[in-house]
Amino acid sequence: MGDKFTNILTFINILSTCKTLDDDGVETDTKKILEEKLRIPVRLVLKTSNILSYHIDLRKELNLQIKQCLIFFVRATTDINMAKRMEKINDTLNNMRQAALKEGLAEKPHLIFLLDPQEDWKGYIEDVFAESYVSDAEGIKHLFVQIEPKKKMLTLLDQQGISTSGCPFHFLGPCSPDMFVGRKELIDEILWGSQSGFAITGGRRIGKTSLLLKLMSEAEKDDDCGYHPVYIDCSNVPSFESLAREITRRLYPKQYYRRKRPLNLKFEHIIGRGYNGKPTLLLLDEFDPLMKRIRDGKEIIPPLFYSIRTAANTSRTRLVVSGFRYISEMIHATKHPFQNLCEGKRLDLLSKGDVRKLITIPLLGRGITIEPKNEIINKICNLTAGHPSFVQFIAKKMFETRKSMTITPQDIQNVVSGKTFIEFILDFFVMNTSPFEKYICHLTSEAEAFSQDSILEKIDSEKLPVANLSTRIYYALKNLEWNNILLFDSFYNRYKFLYPAIQTTIKNYFFSPFMIKTIIKEINND
Repeated sequence: MGDKFTNILTFINILSTCKTLDDDGVETDTKKILEEKLRIPVRLVLKTSNILSYHIDLRKELNLQIKQCLIFFVRATTDINMAKRMEKINDTLNNMRQAALKEGLAEKPHLIFLLDPQEDWKGYIEDVFAESYVSDAEGIKHLFVQIEPKKKMLTLLDQQGISTSGCPFHFLGPCSPDMFVGRKELIDEILWGSQSGFAITGGRRIGKTSLLLKLMSEAEKDDDCGYHPVYIDCSNVPSFESLAREITRRLYPKQYYRRKRPLNLKFEHIIGRGYNGKPTLLLLDEFDPLMKRIRDGKEIIPPLFYSIRTAANTSRTRLVVSGFRYISEMIHATKHPFQNLCEGKRLDLLSKGDVRKLITIPLLGRGITIEPKNEIINKICNLTAGHPSFVQFIAKKMFETRKSMTITPQDIQNVVSGKTFIEFILDFFVMNTSPFEKYICHLTSEAEAFSQDSILEKIDSEKLPVANLSTRIYYALKNLEWNNILLFDSFYNRYKFLYPAIQTTIKNYFFSPFMIKTIIKEINND
């Protein structure tokens, strides 16, 4: 048996048999052998009684998507009862997740080696770190006896279905916190300012959920922030009572599931106490469905609102709610407890600088260049007006259809002239408009610019029976502007389509005679 193989077995034996992994000697020896085998510096990230974790930076070594990762060595516990065993598993997983968040690598794959053959531990780790490579002590041996362990690391990660050249752009759903660009002033104001509550509004796919997830990530990795973040997707919460239970479960998970001594506190005390005495950053996403229940008279304003307001006014909670249309009504309603508590913040389009970052940084990280860069960025900004979903759609399609490692203006042209771009435009339009708003777009689809009065004249000439027509047109135009479909020119008091592509697409592909009849029927039934 060679010396290299013998040294690795000795190293595994030390990790597997030592009483605690936070021993300085064990940590020093582990760091030394990692640097010796990988031939690059490693940095200690986490050291507990049963976890050793190091940061590995591959940026100077390999031109691949996976530039950085964490390597975890985990000891399982076996000689305790089931309740304490589950508690230890949960604590271990939480420590590992917090380490990844603090390093800004929560969404990245890692190498995790379980030093003890415990199947239940392995199963829980694989569930939480679904995109990571999880193995046992044999995996350590197979990794470090390689001639080039760095390349073997990438191979192991790739075997888990993680592509080292996969597309980084996602136009459906929120982006990962490490892909988030812009909104820095708003993030700083929420995390570090004196305002107790914020109501984030904006059209669909403008980035509301991405913002809340970014806030959660920033709060979790920055100890100086002073808040424990709790993110809840309220679109899946059927009632305010369910929301209160979910907040309780997030703040007191162990006590919530305890059968013998259940948590016996009122909600106002729970939200006031926070998490282990730390104030709560309460992030309530997709809040419209719950607000609609109050608006439609299905629920009255619940005590939960007053409890959150009290906690916010005493600096025990910082509240951030996000939604589509009803959130603005909530913060302006005179009898609502969140009036004067939440400051309204409408998410606007990205700046040209942010669009540049969103496109170029992920591409350059994969060795893909953009030529000529300024021309391509300007063209994307003109096409998208800085809407993050539009930008990511074009970037994703360019990435997938490019012919080489250089993106050119022809790649953009191939995207915008394709069928998928038309389908994306129509999907965006349908999702962000009501029947009456669609009808207004139909009436103005050939106009370069138009006013509220010109629309009123057209609808009168069409003899469409709509009550309170002038008021309804006013709010429909405001909603279309708010959803980034129309742009208002205050100097000329006129509207025009924000994206020329939307105006052309809906005129040519959406407003067929049958569709117009269907829209008019929906307006009459509204």
